[in-house]
Order: sequence, then C-alpha cells, then structure tokens
Amino acid sequence: MFPEVWRRIDVGEFPSQPATLPGFAIYRVKDAVFPGIVRAEPDDLVNGVLYRNLEEDILFELEAYESDLYERIAVIAATE
Repeated sequence: MFPEVWRRIDVGEFPSQPATLPGFAIYRVKDAVFPGIVRAEPDDLVNGVLYRNLEEDILFELEAYESDLYERIAVIAATE
C-alpha cells in the first residue's frame, strides 16, 4: 500500500520498514489510480513498505478500501 494511501485511510501508526517482494511485478491497472501486484518471474522485484503488528480489524479496514480486484495472500518479503 502506498504511504499516501495509508495516510488517507488513517488507520494509525505502525512500525514499518522498506521491503522487497521477490517473484512479483507491479503494473498499472487500466482506468484506475492504483497499481496491481501480480506473481511474475522469480527475478522480478516489487519495492515497498512492510507494516508490522497490524490487528485483524485494521486489515479488514484496509481490504475494504481496496476492491474486489485484490486478494490477501501470504508472501515472504525481504527486509534489510
């Protein structure tokens, strides 16, 4: 989730750190202002932010902001 969107939703402050997501790629979604992240080649990377210690109700609030195009899945992100 983009930091600008995170602030707009206003779910509070949580520990965060830069992270990369290997094996995924980010693309523009047609007729949308947000990007989409999809599984890709093993050497593809998506750079982003990993937020920690989110409670389940916060995750539901974030998912409500997204759309039916999004699906929450478990992934392993690389951090420094």
